[in-house]
Amino acid sequence: MAQVDWYYRMRIARRLNSTRSELYLRSVHLPRLRAIYLTTPKVAGSTIMATLVKADGSQRFDGITNYNDRAARHLLSSEGDPRAFWHDLGHPDCFRFSFVRNPYDRIISAYLDKIALGTKPRKRKLPGLGPVGEISFRDFLLTLQRQKAARMNRHWRPQSLLISPRVKLDFLGRFERFETDFAHVLERLGVEPAAITNRRGHKTSAAEHRDMIGPEEKALIDSIYGEDFERFDYTKSLQAG
Repeated sequence: MAQVDWYYRMRIARRLNSTRSELYLRSVHLPRLRAIYLTTPKVAGSTIMATLVKADGSQRFDGITNYNDRAARHLLSSEGDPRAFWHDLGHPDCFRFSFVRNPYDRIISAYLDKIALGTKPRKRKLPGLGPVGEISFRDFLLTLQRQKAARMNRHWRPQSLLISPRVKLDFLGRFERFETDFAHVLERLGVEPAAITNRRGHKTSAAEHRDMIGPEEKALIDSIYGEDFERFDYTKSLQAG
């Protein structure tokens, strides 16, 4: 049985362009709702997970209160039942979806939450930056520019790497119209809108902080997240939504 599970985990890892150790961070499998959510940090993920896990009601989710806890994410992801996940990943009756966010706002949100206001040194530990003390947004971006995108912390890794083009999505929502797009997801899954469970503990209102982006910062973001702008059709304008 263990060898069979290992086989499916490796197939899933190749499909998602990830290592097995990342699978619990990259996917949420909702077997009763027949849905798979490919997660993107800093894009309302906690609200999406909390709402759909409650609506799914699968027994293996009993007792989960922190949806970002390491043990919880193993239960939520392909690791919970790799064969069932692989089956749903390619089944026409399964609804596969994800959400994306404007790269300017997403990187501001990650910086404010994990660097400027973050208290966990592991999130602040980047080459050339100490675990404590003030780190400017510019210095943060310069550090990211020197990193390989695939090795970045997933809170600021390009969304184009987090959402594998090899997985056929049925729907790709946008953070900028979250209420409308998440309502579509709920309708597709037969979940009442009243079931939405808001989890806003890491909300940073990033769009209100775009004045942090000067000409140099904008050039850095445009370069680091160029594929995100192109693939997800976001314009490289600070006046855009």
